[in-house]
Amino acid sequence: MKVEKIIVVFVVLLGFFLLFVSLVSMYNDFSAGRTLEYYIADIFFFTISLLIVAGGLRLYKRVIAYEALTEMAFDEILYEKLKPILEQIAFSTAELDELKTKLDAIESEIRSIEDRVLKAPEVPAGSIVLQKVAFYVKTIMFTLFFFGVYLFMINFIIPYESFLYVVLYLIWWIFITSEFKLFGKTEAWVVLCIPILVVPSASIVLNALFGIATVRIVVFATAVLYAYLYYLYARKIAVASSDMDILSEKAKEILRRILK
Repeated sequence: MKVEKIIVVFVVLLGFFLLFVSLVSMYNDFSAGRTLEYYIADIFFFTISLLIVAGGLRLYKRVIAYEALTEMAFDEILYEKLKPILEQIAFSTAELDELKTKLDAIESEIRSIEDRVLKAPEVPAGSIVLQKVAFYVKTIMFTLFFFGVYLFMINFIIPYESFLYVVLYLIWWIFITSEFKLFGKTEAWVVLCIPILVVPSASIVLNALFGIATVRIVVFATAVLYAYLYYLYARKIAVASSDMDILSEKAKEILRRILK
């Protein structure tokens, strides 16, 4: 759990950094006398940074609470079940036969549990909680990185900016593809080609028609929408692939039994 605590603290610090960057951006826009769109973007990022800090602090509390519950479960459940056996091993040498019988029963119980696990594998509840915490932490970190890249783009003049907008979509594609392990799937690469083919030309046209401020707002909104829709699609692909793997394993097991 120490690693999770360090990551959460790091996320909170990044949130404060993003808060500082948004305040500096707000000051620069006010000093330069920029248009209303820039002030709206600054206020939006200022609010997002506050939410990230608050969410990180709340996530830290959850990690602490889960650690306390784990220790309590060990003390109240596991130790209480092992205590009679430990007492018998330490203080009772005359009941070895009875202890051997109990160990045989435990071995039989373990075998039955192994059979049930092989037939219907389940993920422990604690592992699920840790996976969710890790996913939330990684999501917050990539969100902070996304905001940092976006703020950098809107505060500095960068050559070929229309082509660099693709980086904002690429950040989310790398994160979601890595999370669901889809680098070997053709569908994931097709999804990557969409912003590469569409975003540069569309941003150039929008810039010519409505100006750079409108382009930046549209790019930000579509990048967030792209991340959400790709997340839903990637989760669907991962579930379908998992179902196919389970069916394949069951078919192999049935075939092995027939050959025996």
